[in-house]
Amino acid sequence: MFFFSRAIKIDIWLVLLLSVSMFFVGPPVLSANSHSGQVKIGVLAKRGTQKAMEKWGPTAQYLTKTIQNSNFIIVPLNFEEVHTSVINAGIDFLVTNSGYYVLLEENHGLSRIATLRNRWHHIGYQTFGGVIFTRKDNRSINKYLDLKDMIFMAVDPNSFGGWLMARFEFHKQGINFKTDFKALKFGGTHDNVVFSVRDKIADAGIVRTDTLERMAAEGKIDLKDFKILHSKPKNSSFPFLRSTDLYPEWPFAKLPHTSNHLSEQVSIALLNMPAQSSAAIAAKITGWTVPLDYRLVHQLMKELKIGRYQDLGKITLMDIVRKYLVWIIISIFVIAVMAGIFLYVTILNKNLKTARLELERANDELENKVDKRTKELLESQRKLTLQLEFERLLSELSAEFVNLSLDGINTAIEKWLLKLVEFIKVDRGALLQIQESQNKLVATHSVGVRGTSLLKTIQVDDALPWISGQIKKGETLIFSRLPDDMPKEAAADYHFIVREGLLSNFMTPLKAEGQLLGSISFGSFSRYVDWPEELGPRLKLVGEVFANAIVRQKNAEKNRKLQKQLRQTQKMEAIGTLAGGIAHDFNNILSSIFGFTELAQISLKEGADIEGFLEKIMDAGIRARDLVQHLLIFSRKAVIVRKPIELLPILKEAVKFIRASLPTTIEIREDIRPVGSKINADPTQIHQVLMNLFTNAGHSMKKKGGVLSIRFEECDLETDDLLSIRGIKKGRYNKLTISDTGYGISKDIIDKIFDPFFTTKKSGEGTGMGLSTVHGIVKDMGGSISVYSEEGKGTAFHVLFPVHTDAGAQKAPDKDYTPRKGSETILIVDDEENILVVVQGFLEDLGYRVIVSNSSIEALERFKQAPGEFNLVLTDLTMPNMTGLDLAKHLKKVRFDIPIILCTGFSEQIKQEDLVEAGISSLIMKPVIRKDLFRAIEIVLDK
Repeated sequence: MFFFSRAIKIDIWLVLLLSVSMFFVGPPVLSANSHSGQVKIGVLAKRGTQKAMEKWGPTAQYLTKTIQNSNFIIVPLNFEEVHTSVINAGIDFLVTNSGYYVLLEENHGLSRIATLRNRWHHIGYQTFGGVIFTRKDNRSINKYLDLKDMIFMAVDPNSFGGWLMARFEFHKQGINFKTDFKALKFGGTHDNVVFSVRDKIADAGIVRTDTLERMAAEGKIDLKDFKILHSKPKNSSFPFLRSTDLYPEWPFAKLPHTSNHLSEQVSIALLNMPAQSSAAIAAKITGWTVPLDYRLVHQLMKELKIGRYQDLGKITLMDIVRKYLVWIIISIFVIAVMAGIFLYVTILNKNLKTARLELERANDELENKVDKRTKELLESQRKLTLQLEFERLLSELSAEFVNLSLDGINTAIEKWLLKLVEFIKVDRGALLQIQESQNKLVATHSVGVRGTSLLKTIQVDDALPWISGQIKKGETLIFSRLPDDMPKEAAADYHFIVREGLLSNFMTPLKAEGQLLGSISFGSFSRYVDWPEELGPRLKLVGEVFANAIVRQKNAEKNRKLQKQLRQTQKMEAIGTLAGGIAHDFNNILSSIFGFTELAQISLKEGADIEGFLEKIMDAGIRARDLVQHLLIFSRKAVIVRKPIELLPILKEAVKFIRASLPTTIEIREDIRPVGSKINADPTQIHQVLMNLFTNAGHSMKKKGGVLSIRFEECDLETDDLLSIRGIKKGRYNKLTISDTGYGISKDIIDKIFDPFFTTKKSGEGTGMGLSTVHGIVKDMGGSISVYSEEGKGTAFHVLFPVHTDAGAQKAPDKDYTPRKGSETILIVDDEENILVVVQGFLEDLGYRVIVSNSSIEALERFKQAPGEFNLVLTDLTMPNMTGLDLAKHLKKVRFDIPIILCTGFSEQIKQEDLVEAGISSLIMKPVIRKDLFRAIEIVLDK
């Protein structure tokens, strides 16, 4: 053991005699160690030999590389070996703890040339302390006084952070470790102490600061398993767990025999060691600084009376006189001899002290200048690093948003908001937009680890009126802690934010081409943030990228709406063209109905068979119903939904429409071949394509008449066929050819006919969007449209629709339906008396018991009187006082299981969710055909 366990007692007067001897003989000659060859650096292996080699080996390599003609090696030493190596001059330099260094400095002449800066999260710390800890589940130990009668474990009797600091804290609390502890054990290494406490070998222990954090980072322990006694608060200047005061970090010291020239080279190399060098990273430091003041360590030893202070206050004058009387007489003579020498030495010491003070003052000034310049350089480096990193992020952000699809804009904004949150090291990022319609401020994007729900759950304009107003003015808002000079009208807003836990916030305008769209915001809920001045301009650049993407997204949405309106306009133009023909066709149908009805009446009087006339009336009625249904389908405003459909039925319907609208001078010739395949398309768009092509053909033959030819077939396109058709794939297609014998298209303009707003029609006859729309619809389906024309001879359009690969064979038509007899009671509600009479007749003919009502109010009252009487309710949708949907809801409240069938003449007015909410069992369209009504009733009743 060293000085604490066995101190070497030397008679004080013997020391004086030795001093006199040294004066006459002269000081011993120390070996001047040349800085060539092998240089040994002793290291106190506080966590074992292997850890010491891993930690300090790169430092030896760094010094070998930096200082020529020297080979530095690391010598790991335990506490006992450090003492022996210093006494025997077995090493040239020593890295040890602060307490051990002070003992060696006083007794063996070691001198420090640098002090390390301990690394934690890329920051260097020049001080350290001790951590006194126990297990978290040990509820009997909560303070130092609870350690009495406990087993306490330290690292080594000479370990400064691993024992002496704890001994000093116990001394201040009046705890005598020799008598108060059940046992005091030493683990040899810091790791052993931690494991012993964790494994209940000891009740509590001490290690130096950062040991627990580093072992947790290495996965050896879990910090949650331990409890710190008398824990001192962590802060930015020292972020480690600790129980004691802070003392200067480990020094790098030279031994007396080591040459000053080599020491200077080593000192310079250490002070210039880069923070990111492999040596600094391996040693877990950020480098070395000038030697610190170790007076605090001396004060601790003095309080504990160890080392040079171990006999302080123990020796009295009488003790000395009794024991050393002879030596005192001899000493008087020696002192007389030395008096003159002492006077001379005193003068020299005074001069030396003056020079030393001047040197120290100059050294302090140099240190202050170095510290100031270092801080300036670190701040400049921080700003430069921040600038370069932000510019890199901005470059990546801009590159991603340049070719970003419209669908990916919202996802990309949230992704980059989160990246910026992580970069700025805050908790939340948000993007707030000003709604154009209501001038309301809305948080459209909010990301982060905390506080993302705040902006989503409040109305920004109502909760934060002043801040909302500033954002709408394009102001930048920054705060960290409540501003002292805030306007009175802003106080309520800021206090609301602080109550929600937001400590710091940064908001900058969101602008694109001078247009203010809103703001981007970053906030911290966990700490106060000192927002850098250079952050504002860079975040404005980010805001411009976001804003441009949002403007592009909004413009695209406006274009989609305009396209939708344009398609609807095209439909209405086509309907306007067909109006005359539809009226003509509908009048013909009505003429048939009137004519056959009168013939039936005449035949009824004469007793003749009228069944044939009635069938004709029914056929005419069905034609009228289909005509109205087709018109509704064609003119409806619907979302484009593609599905497998047969083109042939739609083509035949379109031909019926165009036939009614064309003059008799135009003949329609059909060459339509039935096909079993389907295409993937929206029926309304197919109507639009056909009616545009038919209408254009009719317009070209309007003056002179001619022939409109329609050819429909299925074909296979092979590789050779595709050479003349761009953008088309190999496979099966429905091919439609529509040709006319009109005036044709000149070669000068035939390449422009599919361009938007290009038209040869006079003003008021068309917008020039018909063929452009047709071209876009066909291309979106994966098809192709081409044109061939000769002036004076006519034009032919060839359209290819790709066959849907999953389309199967057509379903076989249903067999003739025969309704079954019934006996159930049905309530019929309709405000049209004629409909009630007809439907009642239908159902009573099959045996049903029918109760009718032309008022929804009366029907509800009738149902309430005897709800169990009815098996089914059949109601119209549009009625005065109460609609069919409202009636259904009231009926369900009276009897939840009553089946209800709803009748309507226009299904576009009804949403599926409305039918489900009202409890509708089935929906049928007016005018109702008897067999369709019977089939719907049977299906509902069978359920």
